[in-house]
Amino acid sequence: MGELYRKWKHNLHKEYEKYSTDEERMRNIPEGLTETTWAEMIKIFSDPKFKGKSDKNSECRAELKM
Repeated sequence: MGELYRKWKHNLHKEYEKYSTDEERMRNIPEGLTETTWAEMIKIFSDPKFKGKSDKNSECRAELKM
């Protein structure tokens, strides 16, 4: 169940990153979401805590050697 949630959230974050402003994001609500749910996800993705964690994870992922 947790893995499905993470994948869902990851896909929503990719949609979020397609647009540069919240107004554009609200005009392009992903299929299957209500306006209210998408607005809440935008608030989560815009939070400085979330952004900091996301940026840090991206840096760490880039440093991994396979």
